Amino acid sequence: MSDTTSPGAAGDPAAGTDVHAQHFHNMVMQIANTALTFLGAVPHPETGEHIQDLDMARLLIDQLAMLEVKTKGNLSAQEAALLKQALMAARMAFVEVTKRGKQPALDVSKPAPSVETAKTPDESTVPKASIDEDERKKFVKKY
Repeated sequence: MSDTTSPGAAGDPAAGTDVHAQHFHNMVMQIANTALTFLGAVPHPETGEHIQDLDMARLLIDQLAMLEVKTKGNLSAQEAALLKQALMAARMAFVEVTKRGKQPALDVSKPAPSVETAKTPDESTVPKASIDEDERKKFVKKY
């Protein structure tokens, strides 16, 4: 796609920010949903099977964490909340799977952790820090 077709190319650099915000939203959602797919939380979109590849899920979670670190201070409140929510959902699903051991798939009778795809959360829908400090320390990367 050439620069002349982007909304911000007509002379107003701020006009393209909505497009960039939507692309950022889509990228975060794609990474988070792919991580959940590799954790077996959601079925594979093509086959419908629940698969589990913890190494790939860990890589995708690490990518979300990297995005959080590298974009700190450069995101709108809604974008930061979306990234935080997606990262938390993926990490919690990873912890649930690893606590149970390497099972073929998650228990599909209970709802899978999901990341909202319909809209970007605003500050009123994002829960405040209700997790105490001890619970945050339970997630540890092991390589």
